[in-house]
Amino acid sequence: MYAKKEKSLKLANLLIELKRELSPLSEDDIISLFSGEKTKISYSEIIEAEVTSLLDNLGMKASLMGYQYLKYAFIWIANQKPKKIKPSILYNVIANEFDSSYSVVERGLRYVIHSAYSIENEAWNELFPALSEPPENGFFISRVKDYLSL
Repeated sequence: MYAKKEKSLKLANLLIELKRELSPLSEDDIISLFSGEKTKISYSEIIEAEVTSLLDNLGMKASLMGYQYLKYAFIWIANQKPKKIKPSILYNVIANEFDSSYSVVERGLRYVIHSAYSIENEAWNELFPALSEPPENGFFISRVKDYLSL
């Protein structure tokens, strides 16, 4: 079962490039041929793979809870498709999911964003050109949401 899940995630990573060319990707499941077998990959798996890839490229450490909060936030945004994202609502949704509090979520997000900002890699420069200080949580979430076309 683990091998099948890993195979699906590898295929999802390959489809990330294809997703960027499609406008926009439907929520229907994508059927693909992989080693002669039909493998069903859901929209959520593709979004999860794309979000994970981006967060890793930005230099965020998966061991930090803020990373998990951000990952959940973007998957939630992709599934709910809110027109406007209010941080207070998003923080409460994340807090409820992780059995935490609003302030813990806000701090976790701020910490992981600031930690990744200090690395300053090419992905940061592409997403946030000419920043002199780390972005605020709401700006970061909004910018990544737009970048991922969620």
